Amino acid sequence: MSSLAVLDKTVCLMLRVSLWTGRRRLRAEDLGEAAQKLPPGDLASLGSLKLCDPKKLAALGAIKRAAERECEKVCVGFLGGYATEEQNLKALIAKLDDHQRRFDAEAATFAAGLQAEIDKWTALHPTWKSHIEKALPDAAHVRARFQFNYQAFRVGLAAKDDPQDKANGGLADATSGLSNQLFREIEVEAQKAWDTSYEGKAEVGQKALRPLKAILAKLEALSYLDPRCGPIIDQFNKVLGSLPKHGPIKDLDLSAVLGLFRVVQTRDTLRSHGAALLEGRNTSTAADARQDEEDAASRDDSDSNEGSMSGTRDAQQDFVQHAPVPRAPAPEKRTSLWF
Repeated sequence: MSSLAVLDKTVCLMLRVSLWTGRRRLRAEDLGEAAQKLPPGDLASLGSLKLCDPKKLAALGAIKRAAERECEKVCVGFLGGYATEEQNLKALIAKLDDHQRRFDAEAATFAAGLQAEIDKWTALHPTWKSHIEKALPDAAHVRARFQFNYQAFRVGLAAKDDPQDKANGGLADATSGLSNQLFREIEVEAQKAWDTSYEGKAEVGQKALRPLKAILAKLEALSYLDPRCGPIIDQFNKVLGSLPKHGPIKDLDLSAVLGLFRVVQTRDTLRSHGAALLEGRNTSTAADARQDEEDAASRDDSDSNEGSMSGTRDAQQDFVQHAPVPRAPAPEKRTSLWF
């Protein structure tokens, strides 16, 4: 698919979530006489003064990260934000709206109880009470610092009448790099999953399959970016669908899962393996087409000899239709990583 065709199917999303840090930069005058013993500014710098318990801000930070993860599941990084296929947008917006409602409610609750939190914090650090109270902004300022916004939009060529115009070059390059960005992000996710759940393990639990299922979902959501995604998706579905639904994953089942990691371990293996599978699929399709042509020619030849053979052929068809169907042998247990 050309970069222009990809762009036509792509929507962009900018997610902007800002937090109040609950900190203020520590200054030398905050330290009084102790400041005289500090190293010079070109050698070291002071840290920050915490104005409230950082744990009280953790819930808002968690909502922000959850919203970012929702975008990362079905999007790739693009132009400082995210890009995805249009059909993924409605479900993603619904999830972001839910996170936004939770964020706004949590921010309002925090701002309303700010003074009580400060009182608890200064009671724990009475020596620093005056410094904290002097540096503390009012509740309205704090509430205004908490912002959760997103914008969905499309981008288009600057010079629409001439796609080859130099003004379009940057956007065309960025769009053509979306598939590489997808493979790069999957590589990072796979490495993280390997380090966390698989390295050095003789068996893993069902929970360890979640990262691979997330990779599969991302490939499915963004398969329009590169045709090499299709056969990789098929392979993931085949392996994951064959695994036990309960209990540990081990022995040949684990070997099959490790085979998937071999596919996604780097962006290069993703590209090369996807290309090889795609070529094999196309070759198989072409072979099937040739076989169909040969079968059709054979039927044409046999039609010319129908005549007196029609009765015999009808009897044969009747036999085939009513003959018992032999039971297929049980499938052999797989003995390799590839299928």
